[in-house]
Amino acid sequence: MEQATFVEKKSDETRARIFQVALTYIKDHGVDKLTMRKLAEAADVSPALIIQYFGSKGNLLREAYNRHNALLREKLECLSVTANEDTLFEFFMKLADVFLSRDLESPCLTIEVLVHSLNELQHNLDGYQTETMPLVMTLTNLVMKCEPRLSEKKARMAGSTLALCYGNAIRYIIMLGLNREQALDYLRPHLNLIALGTEAMLD
Repeated sequence: MEQATFVEKKSDETRARIFQVALTYIKDHGVDKLTMRKLAEAADVSPALIIQYFGSKGNLLREAYNRHNALLREKLECLSVTANEDTLFEFFMKLADVFLSRDLESPCLTIEVLVHSLNELQHNLDGYQTETMPLVMTLTNLVMKCEPRLSEKKARMAGSTLALCYGNAIRYIIMLGLNREQALDYLRPHLNLIALGTEAMLD
């Protein structure tokens, strides 16, 4: 039993080390330069071991992206504290700024994950929906904190619309190489329209 536990611990440590090497490689060279062979050389392991731990480059990149999501959740929690002090439009702009801080930190990584998600959507709709639903629910709760008069159903509609709008816009933003301020300017009229539509649901 102790031997099995030791082996599992070593396996976890090896996986964590490979993942950290991957993050460093992406930061230093960019995600487009990362291959399983180059990662194996940098981590001093076999490509087969990387496949065993992560399955594919897409899965590895998604895990790296999800690491950014942990920081995103912390920022969203801070934002929720003062949500009721903002108009819906002001709050939507703050939400967009938080998401941009994640997605523009490593644009190539964001694009790779979006492509991977699209492929996953085509082959595993249930899995994709399971993964995206927590984000929609988070946005729903945040919208309700900003505008408590909204029912959960209407807040969820607003949250889903925000996610759809941003998810499509970020590809365009990255393709054009927009910086944070330019991206916010691009999103502003779209988010204003969503805010106006959400406010109209209060009537």
